Amino acid sequence: MSKKVLPKEFTAFPEPMILSTARDFAAASRILRSQSGVSVPVIINAVLSLELYLKSLHATQIYNGDENLSISRISKLRSNTHSVHELFQNLPRDKQEWLTSLYRIFFGDRVGSSLAEDLKSFDGVFINWRYIYEGKAKTVQSGLLDELINFFEFSCSPASTAKFQE
Repeated sequence: MSKKVLPKEFTAFPEPMILSTARDFAAASRILRSQSGVSVPVIINAVLSLELYLKSLHATQIYNGDENLSISRISKLRSNTHSVHELFQNLPRDKQEWLTSLYRIFFGDRVGSSLAEDLKSFDGVFINWRYIYEGKAKTVQSGLLDELINFFEFSCSPASTAKFQE
């Protein structure tokens, strides 16, 4: 009997390990929000969650091993940026259009907003809020941040991503 060799690299949409981590940071943000005086960790965890949701839509899984051996799995990112706007812009066009369309459905015709514009408002937040004592942190629309996290949680669900499954 021959051993079946697993593919070395493939794309899962969204990448499950990164998606799970995004959900963990979103949950941490919600838990911390319930405590007073911890706004910096709330924002950092929430923005990191948003970044990881987007990275889960970019990543490739790499498997080493075969079906009879212990298998190691890692995720390879196409981008290491912390810019959520750039991560969105670097998605393939069909996935950008899909997310933009879902965003319109999710939020209706909110005046003056688009997914790209809303994401751009959070660029730099992860880095600048980690080092808030340097005075570079800008005001964050925490309500919008929460809405974006909910949007990406929905967007990354199996029902939403089914059209991209192979």
